[in-house]
Amino acid sequence: MDHVPISKTEDQELPVPSAWRSALKEIADAFVLRTTIPQIDGFLIGPIKKDQLKICRENIGDYPDPLGPLTEESWKTSVSVWSAGYWSVQVDLTTTSGEASDLVLHTKVMEREDRYLIEPGLIYVP
Repeated sequence: MDHVPISKTEDQELPVPSAWRSALKEIADAFVLRTTIPQIDGFLIGPIKKDQLKICRENIGDYPDPLGPLTEESWKTSVSVWSAGYWSVQVDLTTTSGEASDLVLHTKVMEREDRYLIEPGLIYVP
């Protein structure tokens, strides 16, 4: 896929910017693989509450297809929307067969001085 710039186009669904994709992949993969979300160079990662983590893991476990690490296929359907001073991002999770699933990881991305803050949200079927 071509380079996708960061855009503040108000209330319009756009592809997820290229600059965030590796960080979002690490977060999504950590949820799916049940590991700790790592520190990611150039990003701040917001805390995840225990009840939120429990819901995410239950939704992953209840999904009929097994999930695997995020693939490039995911970026074809994942979106970001600038509104109210932050980006709302929905990352389509990937099945073990490499296809995008119906489950999304919802996050907020905000500017913080020289970095971006990513606040992981719920994983669910929208």
